[in-house]
Amino acid sequence: MAAAGAGAGAAAPAAAHAVAVVQPAAAAAALAALQGAGDEAADRLVALEAQAKDLRGQNKANKKAMKNELAKKKRLTAKASKLSTAELLQVVAVRTAAVAKAKAKAAAGPPAAGPH
Repeated sequence: MAAAGAGAGAAAPAAAHAVAVVQPAAAAAALAALQGAGDEAADRLVALEAQAKDLRGQNKANKKAMKNELAKKKRLTAKASKLSTAELLQVVAVRTAAVAKAKAKAAAGPPAAGPH
């Protein structure tokens, strides 16, 4: 009985390891499908890496802009601390007049084109 079991078991592995004959066209189509699936994933990965690089660049630019604005504010505060109250009020009056003039000019619209 052991001999019969060994004979049956020996036949099963041979059948399990049988090599199927694949046509070259079918193999090429399967290979193309596998490569195509990999390309989509690779393309998504490349796009995400490019997006991450762009975001890092934006973050760097934002940090630089924030640093520049803080430095500008610090410089202006230091200059303003050296001015008297009357001088500060004069600066405010000049700036207010400039803003009012710009608003009036914008409200008037573009100048009419005359004959040339």
